[in-house]
Amino acid sequence: MKKRALISGMLCLTLMATTVMPTFATERTADVFEDKNSATVGDFIIPENPKNAIIMGNTGSQEDISVHLPKELHLKEAIEKENGAVEYSGDRRVTLNIQTLNTKENGIPLASAEITTTVENAKAPNRYSFAYDLPVGYKMMKSEDYSVEYGNGTATEKGWVYILNEIAEVVAVIEPAQAESVNGNKINTYYDVQGNTLVQVVEFDNETTFPVKATTTSTRPQNHKIGDYREYCKIDHNVIGAASFVSGTGYSLLTDAAKEKVKKAIAAKLGSKFLPILNLASWTLEGYATINSLRGYSYTNVMLDYELWAYYKHQGGRWVEGRQYKNPSLYLTLVE
Repeated sequence: MKKRALISGMLCLTLMATTVMPTFATERTADVFEDKNSATVGDFIIPENPKNAIIMGNTGSQEDISVHLPKELHLKEAIEKENGAVEYSGDRRVTLNIQTLNTKENGIPLASAEITTTVENAKAPNRYSFAYDLPVGYKMMKSEDYSVEYGNGTATEKGWVYILNEIAEVVAVIEPAQAESVNGNKINTYYDVQGNTLVQVVEFDNETTFPVKATTTSTRPQNHKIGDYREYCKIDHNVIGAASFVSGTGYSLLTDAAKEKVKKAIAAKLGSKFLPILNLASWTLEGYATINSLRGYSYTNVMLDYELWAYYKHQGGRWVEGRQYKNPSLYLTLVE
């Protein structure tokens, strides 16, 4: 058979199929402050200027989450500490320290930022507001509220704050607030969630032994590419009824009905898991839908390239692994 034309279209999507992973073991390693303007650690960028946001990146995607440091603390530019932490001093009797952590929970790579606010005395603020810039469709929610809206009403984790994506998957977490005095006594502390702003409240008073350290830890998984893949198949035009695709004469794009036929024929060959990819295909395939270009062709060869990524979400109190297809490309070749 002789090849007569090569017609291609591009498509892209995210598809996730979840597989549950067992419970975790944790491993931590130290990180360093390398750049004079920002530190890039795992999936985090820590700014030197406190007016800039911490970026909780997500490898391979455009879905970064940014965290603004509390304006009420009047922080000054950061300095690097010997342990690799970044420290901001303030003029309101406080110091803020950020320690970045690379962790693994049952082999799942995580990037965390542990933010500790050290309070010198009772005249310092006791509310610290962390404003989050979230992707469109994302939101913050307390774990207890999440269990009511999306679970069985019983919170697996109490005191946590979740960051949900547009389909209500938990893609980042904020561990319960912690605070203690210099002598190791626990200080009552909790979170308020006001829209996309996380407020840590620390209930110290004139009877508290200072300094007090209040800590909040944010964690996001490090999604990563597993590899590049290619799938092939051949479609018989008798199966898709190619001649019926044309609506009019000369140049014409594929009709919705024609797209559906081709899409289902490819999915039948490659497997139904590829059907969501084809739903978002760019079907502006020049010549493919015209009666003249279809005459004399008996088959369409299909080549589908895509990247396979490991993707993680927080579920039932633990991180679980799934799969995403990214950056697919669809190539159709008419053959006699």
